[in-house]
Amino acid sequence: MDLYEDMKASPSKANAITYSTLINALTEGGRWEQAIEVFKTIVLQDLVVPDMPLFGAVMKACAEGGQWRMGNTLIDDLKEAGLQPNTRLYNSLLLAYRKDGLVEQAMQTFESMYPDVPYDLQTFNNLISVGEAAGNWKMALEIVIRLEKGTQLKPTAESYESLMGAMIRAGEWQKAVAVYENVRKKRLVKVADMVPVFRGGIAAHAAGGQATEALTVFKELLELGLQADLEMYTTLLRACGTSGELGIALEVFADMKYSGLSPSPETFGALISVLINGRRMADAWSQYEAMLDAGVTPQTDTLKALLAGLSVEGGQAERVRQLQLQIE
Repeated sequence: MDLYEDMKASPSKANAITYSTLINALTEGGRWEQAIEVFKTIVLQDLVVPDMPLFGAVMKACAEGGQWRMGNTLIDDLKEAGLQPNTRLYNSLLLAYRKDGLVEQAMQTFESMYPDVPYDLQTFNNLISVGEAAGNWKMALEIVIRLEKGTQLKPTAESYESLMGAMIRAGEWQKAVAVYENVRKKRLVKVADMVPVFRGGIAAHAAGGQATEALTVFKELLELGLQADLEMYTTLLRACGTSGELGIALEVFADMKYSGLSPSPETFGALISVLINGRRMADAWSQYEAMLDAGVTPQTDTLKALLAGLSVEGGQAERVRQLQLQIE
């Protein structure tokens, strides 16, 4: 990154704005650790006086990396300096808790905001996402109900998707299905915004091994003129693998290709798994070759599944050796 190298060479030429820009760019590029190191260098060398945008930038890096301890320290530093952390900073701190699923700490931070720092919808959604990461569906449900009873802020499609995700993670996929049905029947979210809700409904049925029901939800989404994403297709294929629905899997994969989406390693892996389970090793190998031709790197689990399938089938020594070399 040219800006990063230039600022390392001549740090005195930078100001708070350029450092904020750099830290944000590093975080957005997946280099949150470097972003935090830049901030630490600023503080240690007293290069600039950090302002609120600079604190906001490094808090985003903390959120991306799950660095909640540093996030708390930054909040405390601001308060000690007589500055009031704003909603965006607290929202980033809540996201930092998500990586470790720290529900109790997230709730304490949430409650500490009142009455000095106003909540916004992102505050609630970030808090629900912590519950999702922890599989704490009761906490997530409590926050959603709190929003539903409110007069100004209401749950979004993302709120309900995170709630369903928390239930699925906790093994309560039936409850997630019930949430999906409730949102759909009561029209709690506008049709145009329903994609995350449908995604959650598909995931809920898939978690229960209900490939046919998941496909029904998927088709309803398409009938409403909404756009399916790659995650939905991959989830459907995994559901087919669990329930042994080879025909549905082939239909789903063909539809995905027709829609113009490119399969990911997870998507190819899910289809290959269904084919192996259906004793279609020739087709599974063809998809593996198509994967390589598309420049997609197979996951280790996919390679191992192919290896196991070929070993059972027998007479595939060359292909077995090829897979063994890749796994090594």
